[in-house]
Amino acid sequence: MTNEEYRIRLRTNLAKYLNGKENIDKRRAVMEQLNKTDNAIKSWCAPNSSAIPAANDLPVICEILGITLNQLFGIEDKRIEKALMLYNSYEEHPLEQSSVNKLLDFVKDK
Repeated sequence: MTNEEYRIRLRTNLAKYLNGKENIDKRRAVMEQLNKTDNAIKSWCAPNSSAIPAANDLPVICEILGITLNQLFGIEDKRIEKALMLYNSYEEHPLEQSSVNKLLDFVKDK
């Protein structure tokens, strides 16, 4: 994949996560935490724009959006997706966490 293809994916995914009324809170959080204007964010999301966020801003953006860098760039990694699903399931079931922890300790000791 070329650098331009990655840029296109980045802009497409930024638009998906930051445009629209349903994403206004996330957009404001990005603006505040990165000290960016609404026009700067719009330029990141515009299909024909050459503007993209600075590399050191990407982890902050991902944290705000609740996604990974791979997801932001549209790169599929099934292992990460499965791990996130397992972790979310673990967090949603506190009564079973002690049993899971015992199993993990058992496996770790082997």
